[in-house]
Amino acid sequence: MQQEAIDKLAALAKLEMSEEERKTLPGQIVSIVEYIDKLRELELPADAPEMAYAVDVVNTWREDEAVNVSEDDRRLLIDAFPERVGDLNAVPAVFSGRAVPRSPTRPSKASSRGHGSVVSDRDEAL
Repeated sequence: MQQEAIDKLAALAKLEMSEEERKTLPGQIVSIVEYIDKLRELELPADAPEMAYAVDVVNTWREDEAVNVSEDDRRLLIDAFPERVGDLNAVPAVFSGRAVPRSPTRPSKASSRGHGSVVSDRDEAL
């Protein structure tokens, strides 16, 4: 697998990779694809059930319940946000089509845009 393809996949997945990871990943991907090809060689009966897990798994759901917390606990949580706009946690855009490096130590001068998304000044610089 060519390095350009690895870099493109990493950008699409918004992964940050070290130089060592960039060098070892092509071989790992080739091994994964070879293993998938080996699995395709299996002859399964036409009526074999489709399975996501080897055993039956049942989700156990619970109702969401709003729980009141003290103002002190609320303030501690908000103060722990790496970046924020008022009392809201500011996060990089997910579907912007570009990788946004995290900088948790840098305070934000974030602003709000329509549809409830919050974009910080570092997004503006990209």
